[in-house]
Amino acid sequence: MKKRKKVFLALSGGRDSAVAGYLLRKSGYEVTAVFFKLFKGQEKIKLVRAKKTAKKLQIPFMVWDFKKEFKKRVIQDFVKQYKLGLTPNPCIVCNHLIKFGLFYRKAKEMKADFIATGHYVQRAKIKNKFYLKKAHDKEKDQSYFLWRLKPQFIKNCLFPLGKVKSKRVSKIAKKQKFISKDYKSSQEICFVPGFLNEFLKNKIKTKKGKILEKGSREFLGDHQGVFLYTLGQRTGLGLSGGPWYVVDKNVKKNIIFVTRDKSDLLQKRVNLKLVNIIKKINLPTSVVAKPRYRHRGSLANFKKNKGKYIIQFKKSQRALTPGQSVAIYKNNFLIGGGIIKK
Repeated sequence: MKKRKKVFLALSGGRDSAVAGYLLRKSGYEVTAVFFKLFKGQEKIKLVRAKKTAKKLQIPFMVWDFKKEFKKRVIQDFVKQYKLGLTPNPCIVCNHLIKFGLFYRKAKEMKADFIATGHYVQRAKIKNKFYLKKAHDKEKDQSYFLWRLKPQFIKNCLFPLGKVKSKRVSKIAKKQKFISKDYKSSQEICFVPGFLNEFLKNKIKTKKGKILEKGSREFLGDHQGVFLYTLGQRTGLGLSGGPWYVVDKNVKKNIIFVTRDKSDLLQKRVNLKLVNIIKKINLPTSVVAKPRYRHRGSLANFKKNKGKYIIQFKKSQRALTPGQSVAIYKNNFLIGGGIIKK
């Protein structure tokens, strides 16, 4: 009798990871569910849901405490990036260091053949090598958040929802009673319980500064702290005669520059740092680049010049924000990505 492959599933208490567990069981894997404790004040209801789901699936359930590592490597890094005037994406850092870092290593130490998550992304095999590809459900595709994964890990990762439409996931979840009537999907930043600005004010000392018009440098008013604003922002400025848009920041001098001209927010070229290549390609090459998760992706040229990685978009893009990630694709394969430099 062939031995079943052992899979450790990251079970969050949400719909998607629950259905991922159901599909893994249906495929004949030996599944163990793991719930992560990540930060103080984490919703206990998610732990209860995860435990109930594991019971319904008739699989072992474990709770792993990653609070110390999550605080240091995700939350503190998030605050640090804002102090530098950047706009980070903590989900990408969490996936890289926690889900496909700590979780992966600990599961492998416990003799797991694979780890699995509820991400909407496909794992594709070409000539005995494994890569990431956009999900079958393009509207739900989450490959953007996984550009920092190391290529050697992908062969040991399973993504059961990669070829499944979200509507089918909902049907399975309802039929199996994985979700209750009061179920709500996860918030954007899990460790920020309310408004982001209030969270940042509790972590960073802010002080009022000048708002100047781009070009003329005319004084228009005061802002509440340079860290609280991001490129392209038009709300919360308190200025008349607008709309005004944040177009630049000087963190050292605590100055925000604004414009009424939307074209000032447009640019075609960005330099990338912390570049990770999942699927090797010859540069320069034509790609599709996504500078934000909800971005549809735009044609661009990906090149390397004097050791620097550059994305040159064919069409101008709005508010390409330092600290944000650019995910890079070719033929729906996730080539890799990087973080926009100042």
